[in-house]
Amino acid sequence: MDEGMKSKIRIWARKNFVGIALLSIVLFAAAGRLNWTMAWVYTGVNFLLMLSNLIVLTRKNPEVLASRADVTQDDSKDWDKIFTTLYGPTLLVMMAVIGLDAGRYLWSSVSPIAVNISLAIFVIGWGISLWAMVANKFFETSVRIQEDRSQETISSGPYALVRHPGYAGLILYYVATPILLGSWWGTIPALILSLGFVLRTMREDQTLLEELPSYQNYANKVRFRLIPWIW
Repeated sequence: MDEGMKSKIRIWARKNFVGIALLSIVLFAAAGRLNWTMAWVYTGVNFLLMLSNLIVLTRKNPEVLASRADVTQDDSKDWDKIFTTLYGPTLLVMMAVIGLDAGRYLWSSVSPIAVNISLAIFVIGWGISLWAMVANKFFETSVRIQEDRSQETISSGPYALVRHPGYAGLILYYVATPILLGSWWGTIPALILSLGFVLRTMREDQTLLEELPSYQNYANKVRFRLIPWIW
């Protein structure tokens, strides 16, 4: 691994760990207190999962970490630049709603069973996204045809089941987040964010069909975008 790639990976790590810290700060600030066990569990699990991403991808697919150091590229699709611009603020709003609900005013009542199930879904969703990044060195943060990297269609790993497994994992991760923290109200911005990923999946899929020559044959074999045997 050359020094340039190492530098890019350090940038990726710095951005993502700072991002986790920022989400947790918003969560605790909205709650108005620090003595919130599940918020600390969420922060700890999030940190460990991000650390696992760094370790696994550094060993298995460092190129994807280096490429994800930049949020957008000059040739990223304009419509996707809008998505990436709105993505961060929507996440912060979600954490603020969760903090106000489950941390401060206790508007919601979430059973321990629901919390435990959502925690499992949270980890599974993250795992699916990590699997997709291990399999796909072209897994960037924005939508573009990566001619500078000689982009090819990936059909191995989770891509043998659905065409956009990374988004499927992220949707599970984000929908589970408010429930594991004890907030039903937080599912509203989580669902809005998930809808954004569904729309992004549709636009990206169409882009790949139109502009990546090998993608049509792949799409004929793998029919489902996000959910096996459904869509």
